[in-house]
Amino acid sequence: MQRGSASVLCAGWSGGDDRMLAAVIGHALDFSTWQSLAERRGLTDAEATEAMAVLVQGVVSGSAAAGRGSTAG
Repeated sequence: MQRGSASVLCAGWSGGDDRMLAAVIGHALDFSTWQSLAERRGLTDAEATEAMAVLVQGVVSGSAAAGRGSTAG
């Protein structure tokens, strides 16, 4: 189920490295990620969701920048 969900979510993003994007979205959907953010780090569900959305956006933006010859730093 998670793999299918990740595929659906990946389809909604463009401009990034598909392999990296799939990895990050898979990480965001992984229960242990949420467990770490919520239980061990004290984030609310909304904060954890925002953190993962920012992570995905960063991968998309960073991959697009890397494709133009820019480097993150």
